[in-house]
Amino acid sequence: MLATTCHAQSIQLEAFAAKDEWTFRQESSYSGKASASNEIQFGIISKNKNGDSILGFVRAITDTEQVIWQPLGPIPSGICLRDFVGSTNLNLPTSCKDGLTVGQEWESSSNDSGGTEKIKFRVVGQESIEVSAGKFNVWRIRGIGKRWNADKSHEVVIASYWFAPTVRAMARASREYRSADGKTFSVITEELVAAKVN
Repeated sequence: MLATTCHAQSIQLEAFAAKDEWTFRQESSYSGKASASNEIQFGIISKNKNGDSILGFVRAITDTEQVIWQPLGPIPSGICLRDFVGSTNLNLPTSCKDGLTVGQEWESSSNDSGGTEKIKFRVVGQESIEVSAGKFNVWRIRGIGKRWNADKSHEVVIASYWFAPTVRAMARASREYRSADGKTFSVITEELVAAKVN
């Protein structure tokens, strides 16, 4: 009898560094409304005494040239995998230590004033993609879950990420929201436009 051993592909992730910067282009479409786009910049100023990364600025520019600033809290030191733009929480607090492995699965949950979200994520595999910031070898992550709103209604969330380790960010991201009866009512995508990592 012949036995074979399969080794899952894995990668160690690098921590964010001071002066890392990313610019994303976000496209949003909502059922019955005109699509909207936005350019959003993120940057890390420094690390605090706990090793947490301090997001120094978040700057968004809408299609009408309106500039919006939004403060964000620190990124805990154990997190090396982050969806900067979207509200979906990947919730991998040990991603710096454990890295990513093809086939890896985990569940995340988050609460905000609008409701509760629970999503099961899976690392699907590796592929190569080209976006505005360039061509990247990425790790594809897919998530499927539900969001319960404050009024007790729920919707299905389908999230896809293309994580580029060389720039410590999502080269592309997509979040689709469907009503309980399966109709898509919102799609939000982001693409990496520029990155500067140290």
